[in-house]
This record gives sequence, structure tokens and C-alpha cells, in this order.
Amino acid sequence: MRIEQGFALSGLFFGGDSMKFENLFTSGYTFSKEEYSEKLSYILFNSMLLFNVVLLALATIVRFYEADYYQAFFDSFYGLVSIAVYLTTRLSRAYFVKTFYALVIISFLLITFSFLRENNPIGGLGWYFILLMTVVFIRGYREGVFLFLVSTVTIVIVAVINGHTPVEILIGVMPFVVAYFFISFYEKRNTSFSKMLEAQKNLYAYQAKYDRLTKIPNREYFFEHFETLLAKRLLSREEMVVLFMDIDHFKGINDTYGHQAGDEVLVETARRLKAALHAEDILARFGGDEFVVIMKDASAVEGFLSRFATVMREPIATSAKELLVTLSVGTAAFPTHGSTETELLAYADRAMYQAKKEQIPSLHKCY
Repeated sequence: MRIEQGFALSGLFFGGDSMKFENLFTSGYTFSKEEYSEKLSYILFNSMLLFNVVLLALATIVRFYEADYYQAFFDSFYGLVSIAVYLTTRLSRAYFVKTFYALVIISFLLITFSFLRENNPIGGLGWYFILLMTVVFIRGYREGVFLFLVSTVTIVIVAVINGHTPVEILIGVMPFVVAYFFISFYEKRNTSFSKMLEAQKNLYAYQAKYDRLTKIPNREYFFEHFETLLAKRLLSREEMVVLFMDIDHFKGINDTYGHQAGDEVLVETARRLKAALHAEDILARFGGDEFVVIMKDASAVEGFLSRFATVMREPIATSAKELLVTLSVGTAAFPTHGSTETELLAYADRAMYQAKKEQIPSLHKCY
């Protein structure tokens, strides 16, 4: 029985079989990637509690040694409260917010009492500062501002009750006001930095799914959406069409006019493709000079090809010269030509190369 209790206690403090010391700070819970901020709050809160217990234990010893038994009692009492809150948060994540506010209230009352008892408007400011920092970094800036205002009013009231002059009150409040503005400045910097990181994260996410040159979706984006769309069509059995496109003689354009001209052809071709499609259609650069399109409305394919053929009769202006560009197109219909990504793309690819073989070079047919 004692052995089982011992294991239960070790699980409470170290997270069961994992026995990781870090669980002493994270409360032994598992956090997902989306809960990164919440995990940091847990670590900060539990770290503060454990550090607080150690400091209060030392303070109690010093107070007792100096025969200040009254303050030693309050220091030890606050230490026991911190331990109780720490253990409570480990029972369930649902207790985190409640115990946090309970600790703030208890801290405020004990610190105010100690502040009042010492009859010194400066003596308690360090405690208020620590309490304010904890609120700002755990619960948020607005609650930190609220605590700052309440604490400032408390300091003034206690100072007036103790008979301090306006100058002494100003001296007592000034460090706290400076601390508040310091934290406010830090919070704004932190918010700005967080926005910058979020923007960077969004940029990386964009670059992972979009082609840098043409600014249209890339191969990864295509397969991700094709898989989802195909799964829906397998249930509904609605038709859709996959078009595989390749720019004719693109290597010759690069070799003759340079890669810059080739890039300009790709960009303009992508722009014209996008303009000829409907908003619900999916266009992606599959790689090199290859483009792929998914048309959800099978009946709209002929109209698209007609519009695209018309716009491609206009030469593309490049840094070298104006070029008349044509494309070979192969189509594959779901479910007639396949019911998987591999089958549909393979069929469209073969159809595209067959169209390229049958193309009369002098006419530069578009399809």
C-alpha cells in the first residue's frame, strides 16, 4: 500500500512513468503545437510558485532569526498557499485560471497588510512590481493595467492613512509608475515582435504552397487540394476534368532568348491562364513549363479552351522580343478516365504528349 502511494506521489510531481524533471514546471500535461502560449503560461506560473516557495522559506528563517515572528508567520503562510496552489494546478488544467486569480487576491491582501504594517510607502513596491509582472506575462496586458491601477490606489490610500506627505507619496508611487511604463514598453515590443514572427510564418506558409515566379499555387498546393476534392467526388460521383498543359518549344525559348525571357513567358502564361479560368477552378504550376488545371464543371472545359486560345494569339512581350507562344493540352475526365490522382494525371499527361506529337509546328496550335 505504501509503495503504491509512493508511486502515485511521484506521478503527481514527475508525470508518472516519464519521470521528467521538466514536468515539475509544466504540471505534467501534454500540450499541442497550437497550445504553445498556454504551455509557456504554465511553465512561468509553476516556476514562479516554486521559486516563491524557496524565497519565502528563506525569508521565514531570516524573519524568525530576527525575532519578527509576526512577519515570519505571514511569510510561511504565503509559502504554504503557494504550495497548495501548485498542487491544485496539477490535478487538472481546468483549475489553472481559478487558482491563478486566487493567488493574486491572496498575494494582494498579504502584501498590502505587510506594506501597511511596515509604515513605509516604498517597502512594499517590490512585491507589487513582481505581482504586476506575473499578471502581464501570464494573463495579459489588460489585466496587468487593471492591477497597476488598483495597486497604485492602494499605495496612495495606505500612505495617506500612515500620515505621509504628498512628496513622500509621490516618491513612493514613482518607482511603481516607472515600472508600469517599462512593462508597457516591453509588452508593445513583444506584441510587435510577435506580429513580425506571425508575418514571417505566414510568408513561409505562402512560399511553401505558391510558386515564387508566377505567384500561382505550386505542385504541393495542387496535390493537397486535389486529394480533398477527389475524395468528395468519389462520394458524389460528379464529373470534373484535369488539364495538363505544356508550353511548346520552351527549351528553345530559353536557349535562344535567355532564361529571363523564359521566365517572362511563364509569368505571362500563368496570368492569362488564371484570367481565363473561373474562381472555383484550381490552377497550379506543376513544374518547369508545365501547368495543371482542375475544372470542377466539366461542361465549362470547351469554353475555357476557347477563351485561352484567343488570348494566346496575342504575342508575349519579353525583354528580348515579342514571342508567339502555344501550349499543348491533354485532358482527363473523372470518373471516365480514372478515379485516382495517379490515374487522372497519367491519362492527362499522355493526352498532352499525344497532342504535342500531332501538332503542326507552323500553325502553333494551342490545343
